[in-house]
Amino acid sequence: MKENKLSGKKKPILPPIDKDSVYAEAALPFLLILVCLSVTLVAAVIDRFIYPFGNELLSPIILQVVVILLPCYLMILIISPDRRAGAQRHSIGFGKLHVEYIFFIIFSAMFMMCTSLVLSMLFGGTYSSAEGYTLLGVFTAGQNEYTTSIPYLLITYVILPAISEELLFRGIIYSQLKKINAPLAVAVSSVISAVFCFSIGGLVPALFSALALTFVLYTTGSLAACIIVHLIFNLYKLFLETNISAYFLSAQNRVLLILTVVIAFLISSLLFFSECSKIYRARAAAVTQENQNKTSLKTTLRELWRDVRLTLSFRPTLVCAIISLIIYVAMLTIGLVT
Repeated sequence: MKENKLSGKKKPILPPIDKDSVYAEAALPFLLILVCLSVTLVAAVIDRFIYPFGNELLSPIILQVVVILLPCYLMILIISPDRRAGAQRHSIGFGKLHVEYIFFIIFSAMFMMCTSLVLSMLFGGTYSSAEGYTLLGVFTAGQNEYTTSIPYLLITYVILPAISEELLFRGIIYSQLKKINAPLAVAVSSVISAVFCFSIGGLVPALFSALALTFVLYTTGSLAACIIVHLIFNLYKLFLETNISAYFLSAQNRVLLILTVVIAFLISSLLFFSECSKIYRARAAAVTQENQNKTSLKTTLRELWRDVRLTLSFRPTLVCAIISLIIYVAMLTIGLVT
């Protein structure tokens, strides 16, 4: 605290936070969601009823650029008026990625792969390689795309989704809502990320993957770590899970398969939680005793409910959320009808 020489009164070093402007900023992530869903709906209508893009090799690439990357770029310009690249990266969570997180990144990817497979088996999210690879519920990679070059598959279904989805869900939605309430940011970004798979059977595995990637961002403080984990996970989803899922659906000896999956899950869990324990023990040792006081769960839930009400009380946020929900229902309806 500093003293005012004229009045002798103490004044805060930092200016008070304008709560109204902070909650108003929550409208920006919801606006971005609305824009992405609207463009996706238009693309789905064109694909289903006007001109089928299923056989167009460039359509998945164009989709990701138009639906996600372009709106995200425009939103970054809004939330980061400073045009310097460093300031823009900082505004979406692109912190420095430290070398000591290399094993945490590898074990996180392993844990995501094994847990996702277990959840897929439990909740019916498995699919055979003959059904293709769905991207945002709009375009599906048919058999002809599986016979194309490996570089095309890597760019379309591994690299672009990892960059665009992390930029959208963790880089903008999570980072912006974190200014209001961290649990709120985790919940909204993870749920939105999960529902963007447009698959009821794959909703639970997608929700887990979203939560895991958010934890990676929270632990490392770098969006680059999330992108790397997502890249590894996409490689697994494209080249391994389809074959594993197909084998699971047709295997005669399912007990052996399930036993193998459970063992892989236990090993990956052990490696992942051991690395987490090492990281957070080191952090705890560096934190002073005064800063170790933890807020009770009851208080955290009360603050979360308060911030949800205040966020939705801002009319543009509520309008964007309602329209986004309507568009999402329309997307599901189109998928069921066609």
